[in-house]
Amino acid sequence: MLTIIARALARKAISIAAVAVVAGALAAPVSAAEQQGVGDWQKVIADAKKEGKLVVYGNAGGGITDDMLRRFEKTYGIEVEFVRNATPAALRERARTEQAAGLFTGDVVMSAATIRTMIPLGHVQKHLPVPNDAKMLPPAVDDGYFLDYALMPHGVAYNTEMLKPGQEPQSWQDLLDPKWKGKMIAFEPRTNGPGLAIWGVLLDVYGKDYIRKLAAQNIVFTNDLNLSTRRVAQGEFPLYIGQVMTSLYQVKGLPVGGLPMKEGLPWAGASIGILTNAPHPNAARLALNWMLEDEMQRFLVEQGQWNVTGVKSERIPDNMRNLQHIKWLGTFGAERINPLIEELKVLMK
Repeated sequence: MLTIIARALARKAISIAAVAVVAGALAAPVSAAEQQGVGDWQKVIADAKKEGKLVVYGNAGGGITDDMLRRFEKTYGIEVEFVRNATPAALRERARTEQAAGLFTGDVVMSAATIRTMIPLGHVQKHLPVPNDAKMLPPAVDDGYFLDYALMPHGVAYNTEMLKPGQEPQSWQDLLDPKWKGKMIAFEPRTNGPGLAIWGVLLDVYGKDYIRKLAAQNIVFTNDLNLSTRRVAQGEFPLYIGQVMTSLYQVKGLPVGGLPMKEGLPWAGASIGILTNAPHPNAARLALNWMLEDEMQRFLVEQGQWNVTGVKSERIPDNMRNLQHIKWLGTFGAERINPLIEELKVLMK
């Protein structure tokens, strides 16, 4: 993309010279970069390198996130500091207390739906456009405050040895079959987490009666995301409602797979945004664009993620190949989190 912008600027310079010779005073054509509002992107890169640092706030860490940030560091020679917060609530509180005290130390936040809850509080600022915005495909979005650099489908994991082909549920309606009663584990949806992402969309799509019937299936609820997948792998349960499909990468080689469901899967965006009054604004903006570079998007695919630009790779984990062409069932906004939790508490009594 940087090469494309450089060529566009070169063409602009040649055009200006030619027009000046022939006509004398005609205005120079507007480059594609200028039309997108990104201006001289090479200057953004140069200024980011002068700033020399990028401070990232998040409530994850290790594995993919660290690898992404190290690649950014290596590419641009900009030091990256990743500040881990234990939970989304801890991240929001950190931003609130720091900014209230006039301390602006973080540049970007990477925390999926957490960003959306920070926007109304003024902790995340609008960002200027980045060149790679043009690569994004729906349902991923850049709303001006954050952009989705990956998608996280949420669905049902199953034990591939306990359930042979054709025995597994094909539809969300199949989960209501009496044969699954007492045989499902699920991530607790009455808290802010992956369970909420699924049950909230199921409520939207299938209604309150569906939620009541599903909750009546004697489901074992848990708050342990990773252990739940292991319990399915060990054969304790054949089905797990609440699987973040990107996490299947971590159990490749074990008898666990994901179900595409014919209607599609709920999803949430893995997002990045710029914190208010970021001390390294150009490095922050460069980081947003970096997440959409082909190198990064291909890396995400190879790590079991769903990228947002359609970049392909043949290095897809075997236990995720059947999920590469899933439909998207829906998502929901952060403003609905608390009301939805309260509604589910009533419906699932």
